[in-house]
Amino acid sequence: MLSRSLISAEQHGQMAAWIAHARTPEAIMEMPEPLWRALQLASLLMNVDADLLQPPLLGADLGAGEVAGESAGKVAGKSASEGGPGA
Repeated sequence: MLSRSLISAEQHGQMAAWIAHARTPEAIMEMPEPLWRALQLASLLMNVDADLLQPPLLGADLGAGEVAGESAGKVAGKSASEGGPGA
């Protein structure tokens, strides 16, 4: 997102600090509204949700991404397009 100029270096730093400080997915979801909106817009522009919804490629090496029979593609919590905080 930063390399594509979809968020600023300042926003990137603030998001990284928030995520590093948050201990749970719920705490991440409490990100301040302006940062959440920037993340949501950047995710939308990058079409992140569409990538997450794609089925795995047949024959793809899941390696360390597979834990106890669960695909690495599963994501906990809401995606950015599902509203998140303040939606």
